Amino acid sequence: MNTSLNGIPLPNDIQLLDEFAPRVIQQLKTTLDAAPHIIAINRSKGLPISLRSWDDGAFVTRATVLLLQASAEQAGLVMPLVLRDESFQVMFRHHDGQAFAAEPVKDIANPAPDDLYRITLNLITV
Repeated sequence: MNTSLNGIPLPNDIQLLDEFAPRVIQQLKTTLDAAPHIIAINRSKGLPISLRSWDDGAFVTRATVLLLQASAEQAGLVMPLVLRDESFQVMFRHHDGQAFAAEPVKDIANPAPDDLYRITLNLITV
């Protein structure tokens, strides 16, 4: 299965930074008699998904960067993400710093649509 975000193709070898992010939420309260009261649940939504190009790979074209930027600028947009044979519903994670970043692989004064870029996508499952 090919990796994509909102139908925009992404490199299949893009790096997943938070594959092992905590999926359990736990709350500890102490009762009046000092006994612990622990509530724990498995989290299925609200999980971070951070994708990043490698230093020497998983690049995308400038044309793809422009499509991703247009998606990132749509507040509240829910998108399908296909990653490692799994499908997710995600949004850009604007509340947690920069949701989308791109930088050219080579400094070029007038980049063409097929020039290569490194990207970072900060998403959250919904």
